[in-house]
Amino acid sequence: MAHSLCLTTSYELSKFDSAGNYMLKIKMLLRLNLLLIAVLSLLLASCAPPAEKPVELFWPMPPDEPRIKWIGWIRGEIDVITKDSKEKLLDAIVGKNTSGIFLGKPYGVHVAGGRIFVSDTGAGKVAVFDTVKQKAYYIGEEGQGTLRKPIGVSTDKEGNIYVTDSVLARVLVYDKNAKF
Repeated sequence: MAHSLCLTTSYELSKFDSAGNYMLKIKMLLRLNLLLIAVLSLLLASCAPPAEKPVELFWPMPPDEPRIKWIGWIRGEIDVITKDSKEKLLDAIVGKNTSGIFLGKPYGVHVAGGRIFVSDTGAGKVAVFDTVKQKAYYIGEEGQGTLRKPIGVSTDKEGNIYVTDSVLARVLVYDKNAKF
Protein backbone atom coordinates (compact mmCIF):
# COMPACT_ATOMS: atom_id res chain seq x y z
CA MET A 1 0.00 0.00 0.00
CA ALA A 2 1.67 3.24 -1.19
CA HIS A 3 1.27 6.42 0.90
CA SER A 4 1.82 10.04 -0.04
CA LEU A 5 1.73 13.31 1.92
CA CYS A 6 -0.05 16.41 0.68
CA LEU A 7 -0.89 19.86 2.02
CA THR A 8 -4.62 20.55 2.23
CA THR A 9 -6.26 23.97 1.90
CA SER A 10 -6.86 24.09 5.66
CA TYR A 11 -3.10 24.12 6.28
CA GLU A 12 -3.09 20.67 7.77
CA LEU A 13 -0.85 17.83 6.75
CA SER A 14 -2.88 14.82 5.64
CA LYS A 15 -1.82 11.28 4.80
CA PHE A 16 -3.62 9.58 1.93
CA ASP A 17 -3.20 6.12 0.50
CA SER A 18 -2.87 5.51 -3.26
CA ALA A 19 -6.65 5.12 -3.60
CA GLY A 20 -7.18 8.61 -2.12
CA ASN A 21 -8.80 7.40 1.08
CA TYR A 22 -8.33 9.55 4.17
CA MET A 23 -6.15 7.80 6.75
CA LEU A 24 -4.62 10.31 9.18
CA LYS A 25 -4.84 14.05 9.72
CA ILE A 26 -1.93 15.76 11.46
CA LYS A 27 -2.34 19.29 12.78
CA MET A 28 1.35 20.04 13.09
CA LEU A 29 1.35 22.80 10.46
CA LEU A 30 -1.51 24.58 12.19
CA ARG A 31 0.46 24.62 15.43
CA LEU A 32 3.55 25.81 13.57
CA ASN A 33 1.53 28.62 11.97
CA LEU A 34 0.28 29.76 15.40
CA LEU A 35 3.82 29.68 16.76
CA LEU A 36 5.07 31.65 13.77
CA ILE A 37 2.34 34.27 14.26
CA ALA A 38 3.23 34.59 17.96
CA VAL A 39 6.95 35.01 17.20
CA LEU A 40 6.25 37.57 14.47
CA SER A 41 3.94 39.50 16.79
CA LEU A 42 6.66 39.68 19.43
CA LEU A 43 9.23 40.76 16.87
CA LEU A 44 6.97 43.46 15.45
CA ALA A 45 6.11 44.74 18.92
CA SER A 46 9.78 45.04 19.75
CA CYS A 47 10.35 47.07 16.56
CA ALA A 48 8.05 49.87 17.71
CA PRO A 49 9.67 53.31 17.78
CA PRO A 50 10.72 54.63 21.19
CA ALA A 51 8.11 56.61 23.07
CA GLU A 52 8.35 60.31 22.33
CA LYS A 53 8.88 62.73 25.16
CA PRO A 54 5.79 64.92 25.45
CA VAL A 55 6.27 68.48 24.28
CA GLU A 56 5.77 71.09 26.96
CA LEU A 57 3.73 74.06 25.77
CA PHE A 58 3.97 77.48 27.37
CA TRP A 59 2.39 80.85 26.74
CA PRO A 60 3.62 83.36 25.80
CA MET A 61 6.28 81.94 23.55
CA PRO A 62 9.95 82.97 23.93
CA PRO A 63 11.52 85.46 24.09
CA ASP A 64 8.75 86.53 26.51
CA GLU A 65 8.78 84.92 29.93
CA PRO A 66 6.24 82.04 30.04
CA ARG A 67 3.35 82.49 32.46
CA ILE A 68 0.99 79.66 31.50
CA LYS A 69 1.84 75.99 31.00
CA TRP A 70 -0.56 73.73 29.10
CA ILE A 71 -1.03 70.50 31.08
CA GLY A 72 -4.08 68.95 29.42
CA TRP A 73 -7.64 69.52 28.38
CA ILE A 74 -11.09 68.96 29.78
CA ARG A 75 -13.90 68.23 27.34
CA GLY A 76 -16.28 66.98 29.98
CA GLU A 77 -16.58 64.85 33.07
CA ILE A 78 -15.01 61.87 31.30
CA ASP A 79 -11.65 63.70 31.45
CA VAL A 80 -11.93 64.49 35.17
CA ILE A 81 -13.66 61.56 36.86
CA THR A 82 -11.77 58.28 37.10
CA LYS A 83 -13.63 54.98 37.00
CA ASP A 84 -12.84 51.86 38.98
CA SER A 85 -12.35 48.49 37.30
CA LYS A 86 -15.97 47.42 37.92
CA GLU A 87 -17.30 50.50 36.11
CA LYS A 88 -14.84 49.98 33.24
CA LEU A 89 -15.98 46.36 32.88
CA LEU A 90 -19.63 47.46 32.87
CA ASP A 91 -18.84 50.04 30.16
CA ALA A 92 -17.14 47.34 28.09
CA ILE A 93 -20.14 45.02 28.37
CA VAL A 94 -23.10 47.38 27.96
CA GLY A 95 -21.40 50.35 26.28
CA LYS A 96 -20.31 53.71 27.55
CA ASN A 97 -22.76 56.11 29.07
CA THR A 98 -22.90 59.10 26.73
CA SER A 99 -24.89 61.27 29.11
CA GLY A 100 -23.15 63.55 31.53
CA ILE A 101 -21.46 66.90 31.48
CA PHE A 102 -19.77 67.94 28.25
CA LEU A 103 -18.58 71.42 27.41
CA GLY A 104 -20.23 73.10 24.45
CA LYS A 105 -18.75 76.60 24.30
CA PRO A 106 -16.50 77.16 27.32
CA TYR A 107 -15.66 80.77 28.08
CA GLY A 108 -14.45 81.50 31.62
CA VAL A 109 -12.42 79.17 33.84
CA HIS A 110 -11.68 79.32 37.56
CA VAL A 111 -9.97 76.75 39.79
CA ALA A 112 -10.34 76.67 43.59
CA GLY A 113 -10.24 73.99 46.26
CA GLY A 114 -9.93 71.08 43.86
CA ARG A 115 -12.91 72.26 41.81
CA ILE A 116 -12.75 73.49 38.23
CA PHE A 117 -15.49 75.96 37.29
CA VAL A 118 -16.17 76.52 33.57
CA SER A 119 -18.75 79.00 32.33
CA ASP A 120 -20.31 77.42 29.26
CA THR A 121 -22.01 80.07 27.13
CA GLY A 122 -23.36 77.42 24.74
CA ALA A 123 -25.12 75.46 27.48
CA GLY A 124 -26.07 78.55 29.50
CA LYS A 125 -24.67 77.00 32.70
CA VAL A 126 -21.52 76.70 34.73
CA ALA A 127 -19.98 73.24 34.75
CA VAL A 128 -18.25 72.23 37.98
CA PHE A 129 -15.70 69.41 37.96
CA ASP A 130 -14.87 68.38 41.52
CA THR A 131 -11.58 66.49 41.30
CA VAL A 132 -11.53 65.74 45.04
CA LYS A 133 -15.02 64.20 45.30
CA GLN A 134 -14.81 62.76 41.75
CA LYS A 135 -18.11 64.24 40.56
CA ALA A 136 -19.36 66.78 38.09
CA TYR A 137 -22.47 68.96 38.07
CA TYR A 138 -23.97 72.17 36.68
CA ILE A 139 -24.73 75.46 38.40
CA GLY A 140 -27.53 77.72 37.17
CA GLU A 141 -30.01 75.21 35.78
CA GLU A 142 -33.16 76.04 37.76
CA GLY A 143 -35.08 78.52 39.84
CA GLN A 144 -34.10 82.13 40.43
CA GLY A 145 -30.45 81.27 39.88
CA THR A 146 -31.02 80.14 36.28
CA LEU A 147 -28.29 81.39 33.98
CA ARG A 148 -28.65 82.45 30.34
CA LYS A 149 -25.12 83.22 29.11
CA PRO A 150 -22.51 82.93 31.87
CA ILE A 151 -19.19 84.48 30.89
CA GLY A 152 -17.21 84.77 34.10
CA VAL A 153 -16.89 82.70 37.25
CA SER A 154 -14.92 83.16 40.47
CA THR A 155 -14.99 82.24 44.16
CA ASP A 156 -14.13 83.95 47.44
CA LYS A 157 -12.28 82.58 50.46
CA GLU A 158 -15.55 81.27 52.01
CA GLY A 159 -16.28 79.25 48.87
CA ASN A 160 -19.13 81.40 47.54
CA ILE A 161 -19.37 81.24 43.74
CA TYR A 162 -19.80 84.42 41.68
CA VAL A 163 -21.07 84.12 38.10
CA THR A 164 -21.45 87.00 35.66
CA ASP A 165 -24.18 86.62 33.04
CA SER A 166 -24.05 88.85 29.94
CA VAL A 167 -27.73 88.42 28.97
CA LEU A 168 -29.06 89.00 32.49
CA ALA A 169 -26.51 91.83 32.98
CA ARG A 170 -25.85 90.90 36.59
CA VAL A 171 -23.70 88.86 38.94
CA LEU A 172 -25.35 85.82 40.53
CA VAL A 173 -24.00 84.51 43.85
CA TYR A 174 -24.19 80.85 44.88
CA ASP A 175 -23.05 79.37 48.19
CA LYS A 176 -20.21 76.83 48.43
CA ASN A 177 -22.77 74.03 47.80
CA ALA A 178 -23.83 75.71 44.53
CA LYS A 179 -27.23 76.83 45.92
CA PHE A 180 -28.56 80.23 44.78
